[in-house]
Amino acid sequence: MRDPHNTTAPRTAPRAVWILPEALPPAEGAARLVRAWRDAWPTDAPWLALVPETRHAAWVEALRAAFAAEPPATFPALALRRCVRAAADLGAALIAGGLPADEAQGTMRPALLVNVPPTPALLRAWAEPAPVLGLAAREPHAADLSALAPDLAVLRDFSI
Repeated sequence: MRDPHNTTAPRTAPRAVWILPEALPPAEGAARLVRAWRDAWPTDAPWLALVPETRHAAWVEALRAAFAAEPPATFPALALRRCVRAAADLGAALIAGGLPADEAQGTMRPALLVNVPPTPALLRAWAEPAPVLGLAAREPHAADLSALAPDLAVLRDFSI
């Protein structure tokens, strides 16, 4: 039985924050990343991918193209809206999806966000499953997010 005096929120499992390597061609990498992300939509919290700052623009265009090539899908709107709003409040921009698919059904299209700040605050806001993919530029010597928030993130290389 749940303790009514325990007001702490349930802990979520740390999520992978994907490091996309410099050597991975954006077009190939974007297609692979979107396919893997699509397979995880029903159960995973939003994904965050970190790309080399020098290749950010190429990754944005490649992800936009890979995202557009995906078949239409819809999801309950509430979790998706909360995730998109949390990222937008921190300066992220929605560049694909994230719009209502069917107002009567309360569904939305998956969302692709760019300029997502890789912060513990964002990862806390992105606690529930939702079809959201965020892209952030990483500087060569950026702080290790898993060190900042080990309960929220585990850095993983997206293999070539």
